[in-house]
Amino acid sequence: MLIEAIIIVALIVGSYLLGNVNFAVLISKLKKSDVRDVGSGNPGTMNMIRNYGKFIGAVTLIADVAKGAIPSLIGWLVVGGIGFGESRLIGGIFMDAPPRLGAYIAGFSVILGHVFPVFFKFKGGKGIATALGVGLIAQPLIAPLAFGFGALFIHLTKLGALGSFSIISMPLAVEAFMLSRGVSNALDVGQTLSYAYIALASIILIFCMFMFTLFTHRKNIVNLFSGTEHRTLIWGKEAKAAKEAKRKLLEEQQNL
Repeated sequence: MLIEAIIIVALIVGSYLLGNVNFAVLISKLKKSDVRDVGSGNPGTMNMIRNYGKFIGAVTLIADVAKGAIPSLIGWLVVGGIGFGESRLIGGIFMDAPPRLGAYIAGFSVILGHVFPVFFKFKGGKGIATALGVGLIAQPLIAPLAFGFGALFIHLTKLGALGSFSIISMPLAVEAFMLSRGVSNALDVGQTLSYAYIALASIILIFCMFMFTLFTHRKNIVNLFSGTEHRTLIWGKEAKAAKEAKRKLLEEQQNL
């Protein structure tokens, strides 16, 4: 039991420290700038796209998704194999709650490290892309669909915050539903309570992850209700016009 506890603690600490690696900051430094000093000041994908272009933004997105996926995959494999029990078919549902718990322990830790990085004075990003990486491990089919839907939503509505929530909501909601059904079926067929407890712990972590990302977007939520939220322009004529206006403004400032 002591060895298992040490492994879990190492998983939490390692995932948190990996979350401290902010790719938006590192990439912007390579561009002789700092993303925290431009635009919204948020070291995330949206601000990178607005200030450094779509390609740099896409690189940042992929890196942050990988940052969430890698520790979650490690947690899945490690916790699923250190004595928490084997996955089994319970009441018609494949109850692989133990590895999923490992994925969410690591996932929540890496998101926490991304949002509150000790190496950046606890000032990090908002955690959407990293949370998507966690969802990608748990729901590899649903997560890409959710990303596509969220991107389309942002394009049509120009509401980046709501689109971000839709991206992470779908895989997390599917996970919570599957695990809750697993808990119910495990109890109905008289299986060991340990599986129900493990699945319940995973559901709690899913809820915490979603509420945590809501917390990081609290200013956006207030702005949405007050009608002052800035529109997210990434594609199309409006985005090009906004980019051109920004370029002219910078030129005017440099000529002063």
